[in-house]
Amino acid sequence: MNRISPPRIHAPQGMEPSGERSRHDAGRRRCQGFTLLELLLATVIASLVIGIMAASLSFSLRLWSRTQWDPAVSKTPVLELLKWQILSFYALDLPQEGGSGPLFSGDGRELVFATTYSPAAIGRGAPVAVRYVFDPSAGKLYYGETPLNPYEPEVLESLREKAPNDSDGEPRFYAFDAHRVAFAYLGRDSDDFEETWEDAGVRPEVVLVTVQWNEDEEETTLRLVPGLLFFPSR
Repeated sequence: MNRISPPRIHAPQGMEPSGERSRHDAGRRRCQGFTLLELLLATVIASLVIGIMAASLSFSLRLWSRTQWDPAVSKTPVLELLKWQILSFYALDLPQEGGSGPLFSGDGRELVFATTYSPAAIGRGAPVAVRYVFDPSAGKLYYGETPLNPYEPEVLESLREKAPNDSDGEPRFYAFDAHRVAFAYLGRDSDDFEETWEDAGVRPEVVLVTVQWNEDEEETTLRLVPGLLFFPSR
């Protein structure tokens, strides 16, 4: 005996069952993307996060300035400090004349570069820009540093341009008695040391440091590879 199936009743168009209609509406909402309210809310949250980070950075820089290193109580000789700072050279790309690249420049009496070794930084490994200047007429080797902030180039410019014997304003410089201090630089494709390094964005392969603290003492010579603590010399 044949079984007779009841006829199927199709809902008119627009009268789908509630379950199918809810799935259809959810899929359509997913395809529509974000609403204007959601974008505005995300923008407000991002602005708050950036503001908090900027305030934290500003506070850290002010705290660093108040806790500047005092060489009178430091147990690290300045030559030892220079050695570790060059070995801890920090290759951060910064905007400079003629392009961008790591901070490293100098001549026979002056040296400016970035490093992660600092007696004044709040945290270990915090990058700073340092400057060494030898004044033969005064018999002084000056040292100064400032936090390295790529978003405040005027701070780095102040470190470069400030007279080391000027005690007013920031950054502060500290003086050490020295009879003779000289810097020389060896490039990758050079066989001889040069007294000037102005190749923006490129570090020298070797820095030669010669120091004579007193006239009756022998000279001390160091050959240092910038960044040796982080990558070998090529």
